[in-house]
Amino acid sequence: MATLGRQGMVLPVLACALVASCARDHVTPQLRTTAEPIEFVVSAVPKATSIQSTLRFGNVTANGVEVTRTVTLPGHVAQLDWAGSDPVVLLGDGWCVRDCKKSPHDGEVGTVSASGYHPVPSPPAAAWTALSNSQPGREAGETKLSVPWWSLVVSSANEVWLGRCTRGWEGDGHQGCSEEWLYSRLTPGPEVTTFVAPEAAPHFALPVLAAPTAVRVDFIEDPQRKKSDAAAAKDATTPPQATHYLRCTEGNDVREFPPEHERIYAHDVKNLAWLSTEPPLFQVDEWSDGIEWTPRATIYEGCKPSKQFDGASIVGGPGDAIAILAKGHLSIRIRGREVGTLENVAAVRFAPLARSGSQP
Repeated sequence: MATLGRQGMVLPVLACALVASCARDHVTPQLRTTAEPIEFVVSAVPKATSIQSTLRFGNVTANGVEVTRTVTLPGHVAQLDWAGSDPVVLLGDGWCVRDCKKSPHDGEVGTVSASGYHPVPSPPAAAWTALSNSQPGREAGETKLSVPWWSLVVSSANEVWLGRCTRGWEGDGHQGCSEEWLYSRLTPGPEVTTFVAPEAAPHFALPVLAAPTAVRVDFIEDPQRKKSDAAAAKDATTPPQATHYLRCTEGNDVREFPPEHERIYAHDVKNLAWLSTEPPLFQVDEWSDGIEWTPRATIYEGCKPSKQFDGASIVGGPGDAIAILAKGHLSIRIRGREVGTLENVAAVRFAPLARSGSQP
């Protein structure tokens, strides 16, 4: 798919929801009949007054969303994924350094089956220590973190890996982790500990929806930015990067983002994905250049940035399903049509095809 810029330049428009490695991070969605429910699981927004949390299981059909059961967990959910037929969670309170209600289960990984929550045995401390002692040289300014960082990775082979980072920087109640992570495979055994980050399993792609006739979206190359960048880089060995702004037309209403007075800063827009045609709802990746190019996914309703979905994350699922999550509000859609909503949601994941397809 392509759009035609103001000056006749054809600009590719990619249907990709996330900014990094679309082909690698997603798999092609597979169609299913509306009679087959699509299973999903959501974690709850953590409560400051409790170290416990919950997972809700549910089904999506063309007629709505149904919560089928709720499981109590001994800690807050830092990460959520599926490993085979069951969800797997990493418990923790994120990267909170102080004023946090700590749980003895922080850094624990567990699976959630029909019989409830089951912690996965953690690697012995000696395994982390031995690998840490052989770690490459430290960067200047690094220190031992008062609270380790943890990361959950599930591979395409349903291997469950736990990542751990204990060195970086911290101050004023904030932490930063160095790029040197340690990883231990929890399942299947035997235990494997390594510096090499395991490759995560791909996620579902978003369904590709046709653009509505009422709204037109173009990516326009910014001639002023190109001119100024070319002047600044006239002695460089590589040409300046072309930057664009978004022009959205709905009837007689024409809007441009970023607006002209904000284009003194380096910026770019790319990766258009239609989420709904009625009402028109689309997402683009907006990039700004500060210390480095930083992406931000923005959802538009018609030709206006969405207030309801400001800062939203989007998760693809089987059967042309998507979940849009913003500020605890979850909207689940099939082919762009909203079929149900849930509140108090922190994260959502759809079940793998084999599990969803096995539903009666």
